[in-house]
Amino acid sequence: NVAGTLPLQTAGQRIVLVGRPCKQGVTSKSSSMFSASGSGYVATTKIVTPMTGLQDLVSDAASISWSENAAGAQGADIVIVCAAAHAEEGSDRETLVLPEAQSVTSELSQMRRRKIILIAFVPGPVTTEWI
Repeated sequence: NVAGTLPLQTAGQRIVLVGRPCKQGVTSKSSSMFSASGSGYVATTKIVTPMTGLQDLVSDAASISWSENAAGAQGADIVIVCAAAHAEEGSDRETLVLPEAQSVTSELSQMRRRKIILIAFVPGPVTTEWI
């Protein structure tokens, strides 16, 4: 919890969510960012993404926006990175690496972003030597 990032203080802050998983819930007819695939998949009529959840709950932020990549985080006070890995019956993950999170957080660090939060949607362990 570097720089007292959590719990999140949102008043007057420009918050940018980075990464497709922040905004996209369903990835296919039988897969979701938030639910298992294959026989473990359960269809739902309501998915609350991190973007939707923040917009519904946070009313005192200066702004809440989304970008597919780190470039959209210029000028943000708080950056929330969402990354995902996929696995399902008969199709395990080949590595424990979460490359999307690694590259985005590296770019943000170079931009001198102090408050970076990572939300990882991962069915199992990941390597985090890049944090």
